[in-house]
Formats: sequence, structure tokens, C-alpha cells
Amino acid sequence: MVHVNNLELDETGKIVLDQVYRKATPVPFYAAISQLDYSVPQLAKPVFEELGAFLKDVKKLERLKIVDLGSSYGVNAALLKYGLTINQVFDHYAAAQKSGMGTAELAAHDRAFLSPKRAEGIEVVGVDISDEALSYALDAEIIDAKVQGNFETGGLSAAQAAALVGTNMIISTGCIGYVTERTVAAMLDAIAPNKPWMAHFVLRTFQFDDLAAMATGRGYKTMKGRVPIRQRRFASKAEFEAAMVRLKENDVDPTGFEAEGWYYADLYLSWPEEDGDLDLPPTLAAQFDTV
Repeated sequence: MVHVNNLELDETGKIVLDQVYRKATPVPFYAAISQLDYSVPQLAKPVFEELGAFLKDVKKLERLKIVDLGSSYGVNAALLKYGLTINQVFDHYAAAQKSGMGTAELAAHDRAFLSPKRAEGIEVVGVDISDEALSYALDAEIIDAKVQGNFETGGLSAAQAAALVGTNMIISTGCIGYVTERTVAAMLDAIAPNKPWMAHFVLRTFQFDDLAAMATGRGYKTMKGRVPIRQRRFASKAEFEAAMVRLKENDVDPTGFEAEGWYYADLYLSWPEEDGDLDLPPTLAAQFDTV
């Protein structure tokens, strides 16, 4: 196991990253998760890219608007908008840590570094509870807009809903479980009747049933991916043991997956019923047993 600063476990059995998740810059956050071989954004990237290209093609979109739920400092946006790898992001902020740059200086450095790499026709809105993470990502132009708040107990404001108007795709890479169907429902209700496609990578220690049922009630179909992908290494023996308990409760066999020392996540793809059973590109369709 990899041990990171003796971090405590939360009620779900995962390490608490609050002390690095609410800093003015991403440097402490990436320093922590890089030690855990955090890999889910890199492994999810081809799925998001192919799904985005598919939607642009079949819906004749000039611009793809993605909402990244649980976006933190914008790692998915960095990979999708600027073509970076997760290791390039880690190296970038490791160098920044050594340089000792302040917040404003680092944000300006990021803008200069990223600007030449930006892909055309893609916009990313970050949704997260951490205002510090969102504000940095927006200032550094990693994301294009932010929606900050806890939507588990209430809906979005008019301004927050306006930021989501025109969304084509909602993605997430590990926040489902902390964030439930209540938040996703609030987002969908805020932008109805528009129905974006959704692609969520969900840790196998959490269940997706309630979110799938909510989506069905709003006119969606859902498929589960065939093969789980790695999220990150367990940070401690205690985290590993807590995950084993949750997997047993969920009737999930960890053999060959979590038992090897890694969190794993399943892909869930949800699409509006009115879009029908569209023919997905072969490599994307191959992610599922049936399409």
C-alpha cells in the first residue's frame, strides 16, 4: 500500500483529502494523488473523447459543451481541452512546487502553458463543492465556467442553471457516491427539456442503482461498461480493508481487481430515450456487452 500523510478515513472508508482539496493552488492536491498513481482521468479520456466526437457528428454540433461533475482543479478539462496526459499534469505541478510560485503567478504560468495546446470546439464547465479548486481552474482557464455548491439538498440558482444551458455531455470520474442522484437530478431539472448524454465512472464500492432509476424516470436509458478501470491505489491498509467491506456489502467480487491494491470504477453510459438505439463507434461500443 502507498501511505500519504497518514490521512484519515471518511464515513465511506476513503481517505479524506480536504486539506489538499481546498487550497488556493492545485500543487498540494496533485502532489498527494500522484503518489497514489491516480489514473482514472487518463483511462477515461478515450471514452469521453470518442463519445464527444460521436455526439458532435450525429447531432451536428459545432461546439461540444461538457459538464464535469466533481471537477476539482480541472484535471479532466486539462486532458480533454488541452490534450495533456495525467503524467504531464503531475510533472507540471511538481515543477511548480519546486519553483515556489504564488497563486496568481502560477495561474498566469498555466494560461501561457495551456493556451497553445487548446483544442477547438470544446467547452468545459466545472461543478464542484470546492470554491478554491473551481476558482483556480477558472482563473487558469483550465475550465470555461464554474458552478460551485452542494446540490444534495437543493436546486441550482438561476445563474448556476444558466451556466449549464446547452450542455451536451455530463461526465464524472469518481465523485458518484459522495455526490448522489439528487445532485444529478438537480442539474438535469435545471436545464430541462435539454437532455445531455451522461458518462459516469463510478467506484465499485458505491452503487449506481438510485442514479440509474432517477435517470430512467427522466427518460434515459443506461448501460454498464463491461470491464472496470483502475482509479488509484489504496492509500493504506485501513482504506483497503474498508473497501473490502463495502464491496462485500455490494456483492462485488474484488478478485483480480481491488484485491490487487487498487480502487476500480465501472462505466455507466446514460442517453435520452428519444435519441434511440444509436450505433456507437466500434471502439466505444466494445466497452459494453450489448448496445
